[in-house]
Amino acid sequence: MKLSLSPIALCLGLLGSSCVLANTTDGIALEQDPVDQVLPGISTRADVTRLLGPPDEIIYSNQEHNPLFEQAYRYRRRKTKQTALFLLIFSTFRSDTRYDRVMVFFDEAGIVEHVGVELERDSTKYELL
Repeated sequence: MKLSLSPIALCLGLLGSSCVLANTTDGIALEQDPVDQVLPGISTRADVTRLLGPPDEIIYSNQEHNPLFEQAYRYRRRKTKQTALFLLIFSTFRSDTRYDRVMVFFDEAGIVEHVGVELERDSTKYELL
């Protein structure tokens, strides 16, 4: 009986290979429309919280006379797409992480002074190489 190597190699190749796709998201959803409703000189801390939800981080002033002054709210959402291919003699892995970030700065009266926005989560990709 003659044993053929190609069916054995095919079985080993199929059993020893795999592909992985993963998609993870951390943080609250940040959309452009609610962010656009936060108006410098008009919106208050309460307005920002109502529109964007609770912040991920509250940044306090380091001023000696008013150390508990809430100077800014930071919002962040992270999205990661991961791709992996495992073969018997070759493996590759790729991870693409993008962030949505919104920073809202307040004056001492609690009125919005400035809003910084960077929304990139939709640009994450699944890629192998």
